[in-house]
Amino acid sequence: MRWHSKHIGVAALLLVLALPGLLWWQLLLPKQMSVHRLQQEIARLRAEKKGGSLPLPQVQLADLMEDLKTVNGLSGRVGLVHRLLKDNGVAILSAAYKLAPGDASGIGRYEMQLETDGPYYGLRLFLRALLEKDTAIALEAIDFRRPVGGGNNVRATLKLVMYVNEVAL
Repeated sequence: MRWHSKHIGVAALLLVLALPGLLWWQLLLPKQMSVHRLQQEIARLRAEKKGGSLPLPQVQLADLMEDLKTVNGLSGRVGLVHRLLKDNGVAILSAAYKLAPGDASGIGRYEMQLETDGPYYGLRLFLRALLEKDTAIALEAIDFRRPVGGGNNVRATLKLVMYVNEVAL
């Protein structure tokens, strides 16, 4: 069979189209796989440093459970919320509290719903400080409203959830 210039052109086109895929397969794929292996190795080393050969999410759960054991009771944590609100110029208009028992894990939920009034920036500072100081608390919902008459303050309904170790109660 004779090679015509048309066949040579098609073969060259196929080679040009296949070249990026070959380069990716030969050069970039092994690098991506080695990066993934390195990330796994870092996670394993962090877990070992924490005191076990557990995967990182399990280490984080173990740290949380340890934090829950050392929490100075609900009154101290609720007091922290009230103090941080006051320190940031936010007033509590109403509050509701509910303790939801935990499941087999032994972790319960202490739900707080707070109706507040204060400057928007003060609410942001409050949330930042609270989430830094208490690692076992979550902001489940927030609703902002501006008063009809205007002003600098906003009304906010905060739903906070404190995770508690039922044994410590």
